[in-house]
Amino acid sequence: MASTASYVHPSHINDWYQRKEQSSMSNGTKKITIGAMSRLLRTMHYLVINNQLYDCNTASKH
Repeated sequence: MASTASYVHPSHINDWYQRKEQSSMSNGTKKITIGAMSRLLRTMHYLVINNQLYDCNTASKH
């Protein structure tokens, strides 16, 4: 799912997921997926609280 999302909807969360998946062959993908979901929830919470839209260019700077 994350690999197909990178072509359609780029995001800093997908970039993080891809880096972790490439660098860590010993960890299972479940731990990496949980980490990506945690980042997604934190990002969504921030966007809703601050009434903002997601911008990939702005998010990758942080």
